[in-house]
Amino acid sequence: MSVGAISSSSSASNAVEVKVLNTQRDQLKAVVSTLLQGVAESAPRAAGQTGQRLNVSA
Repeated sequence: MSVGAISSSSSASNAVEVKVLNTQRDQLKAVVSTLLQGVAESAPRAAGQTGQRLNVSA
C-alpha cells in the first residue's frame, strides 16, 4: 500500500511541475513575441522604410 501512496503523490507533484513549466513557457512565449513585435516595428524605421512592416507570429 505504501508504494501505491508514494507513486500517487509523486504523480501529483509531477502534474504540478508540468503545470508550472507550462505557465513559464507561456510567459516566455509572450515575452519573445513582444520582443519580436518590437523588432518588427523598429526594423523598417531603422532602415528608413516606414511604409513596410514585417509580419511576425510566434
